[in-house]
Amino acid sequence: METKDWILMIVPIVANGILIYIIQSFFQSKLKHNEHKNEVKRKINSELFSLLLESKSNFRALGHCLIDHPERTELFNQNLGMFNFGIRKLLDYYNDYSFYLSDYSSIMEQLESIYDKYITFGRSHLTLNNESRQQLQDYINTLFKLICDASERYIKEI
Repeated sequence: METKDWILMIVPIVANGILIYIIQSFFQSKLKHNEHKNEVKRKINSELFSLLLESKSNFRALGHCLIDHPERTELFNQNLGMFNFGIRKLLDYYNDYSFYLSDYSSIMEQLESIYDKYITFGRSHLTLNNESRQQLQDYINTLFKLICDASERYIKEI
């Protein structure tokens, strides 16, 4: 074989090798980018779920306080504050990462709407009578139901 034959045989092999390497590098970088994006989304969803569980726990503590210690208003106010803070933290987190949490948009918009009504109602009724206490309980129960719905949606998506 002459030099020309060797060149004609080796150049296509080397060129194909370089081309395959370039294509492989491109697909690996795409795959790595998608894996990173999925990992970020998984972490954001996981944090949302932990905030949902925290809000459920705060609600249960509020309920236990009402049942076990109905006369201790300072304990009730403390648990109510923790419940409110937990929901506010949940809504702030959702607003920060709403792009990644679009699956929860309808539930979270309802939650925010009810929460705003609940806070407005609470500020306008500083002293509670039986009717306003019932309305406040209805708001709290609705908030809890929405939190449960969001956590169930998360569990279904796992």
